[in-house]
Amino acid sequence: MADPDKPAGQPDEEEAERILRQVERDSQSIVFGGMPASAPADAGREASRDPVEEWGRRIGRGLAVIAAIAAVFWLVATLA
Repeated sequence: MADPDKPAGQPDEEEAERILRQVERDSQSIVFGGMPASAPADAGREASRDPVEEWGRRIGRGLAVIAAIAAVFWLVATLA
């Protein structure tokens, strides 16, 4: 039932706040590692205890930096 005190066409404040909280939660999960919001807080720490996985991440990140630098140089060379 519509509330006579609220103007027509305006969303309910509670609904708007719920949507904003959901958007914030979803954007944080994407930005901060892609972990779903329902994942345990220590899920990332457990994986970092494995030295092979740590070195794999380091090597992967290093190669990603090298590839990004190479892509920038290639882009500048083709545009110049």
